[in-house]
Amino acid sequence: MTGTKYGKLIQEAPFARDRLGLVAHLYGGEHFGGTCFSPAWVGITAPLFMMEKSHVHDYDEYLFFFGGDMADVTEFAAEVELCLGEEEEKHVITRPCVVYVPRGLAHCPLNFKVVRKPVMFMDISISPAYGRQ
Repeated sequence: MTGTKYGKLIQEAPFARDRLGLVAHLYGGEHFGGTCFSPAWVGITAPLFMMEKSHVHDYDEYLFFFGGDMADVTEFAAEVELCLGEEEEKHVITRPCVVYVPRGLAHCPLNFKVVRKPVMFMDISISPAYGRQ
């Protein structure tokens, strides 16, 4: 899209394969007009212990859980365990939802314990790049 008036506003999603499967990470900064916004997403097709240890960020984060059928993302055929807080309060996610993680809140482990059909996981960091402590 280079060479056009608005082509610079379109960024190709940089998909890559890693231990999680097919993953895309976009980093804010110059790609999004200098905004603090870094999304990442991955399709989960089998049980996966994604993050085993609790951690914190110095920015807010949003975690999205949706069904993987793009014709009906409300079909969520999975059980995901997510712990929140220093005491690792466990939450079992069985329906599509968005989890707000305020800066400084300990979160994880994150375990996609049961996956009967593919699900989509996305996190959005309100930061130009992902980082954890």
